[in-house]
Amino acid sequence: MYDQFCVTTSPAGQPDTILIRALEPVAGIETMQQRRKTTIIKNLTTGPGKLCQALGITKHHNGESLNGSLIWLSPRQDKIRLSDIAATPRIGIDGAGDYRDKPWRFILKNSPYLSR
Repeated sequence: MYDQFCVTTSPAGQPDTILIRALEPVAGIETMQQRRKTTIIKNLTTGPGKLCQALGITKHHNGESLNGSLIWLSPRQDKIRLSDIAATPRIGIDGAGDYRDKPWRFILKNSPYLSR
């Protein structure tokens, strides 16, 4: 139904990925607002579908290298302490059986940009 931004974290053939659920918009905000049709910054990237819409990521980007010039990850400008990060149960995966409540969702505590 919605595009998702997942980062592969293992060698080819292993299905290990990280779903990027949200981010803090710091650049290109005007373009994101146009794509999302909102001026409310908090509503730009607070969920996987919103994030992809704001960044213009679609299924056409599948397999794109994060070392290229089209999509990349940049380090934060400020430092994060380990105590700023929390592990919580994942959300939106009711059909995951025994893995539904595993604390595999890593968040930046007190961030206004968390999804749900």
